[in-house]
Amino acid sequence: MSEDYSLREMIGAIGEMSQRQRAELVALLWLGRGDYGLEEWETAVDDAIGEYSLSAAAYLIGHPTAPDDLEEGLIAHGYSCQD
Repeated sequence: MSEDYSLREMIGAIGEMSQRQRAELVALLWLGRGDYGLEEWETAVDDAIGEYSLSAAAYLIGHPTAPDDLEEGLIAHGYSCQD
């Protein structure tokens, strides 16, 4: 495992999430990336359940634009990272 404490902490936090929560995290990335629209939220979550939710941490780490995509997904839901 990496010596990067922040990375280990993120992997641990995602690992403690329920399968639904991990699927929502992946779906949030997809929403922010433009793969789905907000009206397709439940479809995105359903599509993320399974393989994507089981390997959510590795999947997110593998996307260099994940922080920006997650922020855009939150904005689409009406949330701000500034709050």
